Amino acid sequence: MVIDKEIKETMHVIVGSCYDVYKELHGGLLEKAYEDCLCYELRLRKHDPQQQVDVPLWYKGVKIGKSYKLDLLVDNKIILELKAVEELAPEHRMQLFNYMRLTKIVYGMLINFSKDHGVRFERYYLDVDTNNCMIF
Repeated sequence: MVIDKEIKETMHVIVGSCYDVYKELHGGLLEKAYEDCLCYELRLRKHDPQQQVDVPLWYKGVKIGKSYKLDLLVDNKIILELKAVEELAPEHRMQLFNYMRLTKIVYGMLINFSKDHGVRFERYYLDVDTNNCMIF
């Protein structure tokens, strides 16, 4: 797996932006606060974050009424799933993986703004041939 240079650079900017947000806000706030501030930071750095992006569910070519909302989509290339919990759990990863599979967006980051452990990151890649997500 070769990660595109532009994607690596964007992820580096995302990480730096998260650290800036955490340095200012610290932990203990609701996820939405971190989402709004992270969007602000990414815009300052000339990126295009979209918040609460609808992810429709398609089944056998039919759009089913329920849709999901992913937290942030950066430059239409990287899905960010934000959390503000003590520890990440398998269901948090599965939520990100499902968004990646449903949108066919191959890059995702799970980011946790923890009260006691600072900000933590996990980066994932979706192999579209196998439909599996892997950490990198």
